[in-house]
Amino acid sequence: MLATLVGVVFNFFTVGGWVFNARGAERFWRFLIAYVFLFFLNLAALYVLVDLLGLGSITSQALALPFYVLTAFAIFRRFVFVHSPQRIVPP
Repeated sequence: MLATLVGVVFNFFTVGGWVFNARGAERFWRFLIAYVFLFFLNLAALYVLVDLLGLGSITSQALALPFYVLTAFAIFRRFVFVHSPQRIVPP
């Protein structure tokens, strides 16, 4: 449990800082909600691919990964690390 918590906090700061150039912990609760949602989305995808379609677990995860990555990026961009539009003021 502790390792999972440390991993979530690490992911928050690395994804926020490196991918979205966002600093500060004020977005953590939104990140946590998105993270839990993405976990269950991945779990549902694996259920469909493994249990209903009979694919292997590694194959299923490999097939679900591109969808998961794109969905995670979209959710983080639109829900967690939302940037206000920057104005370009002419000199």
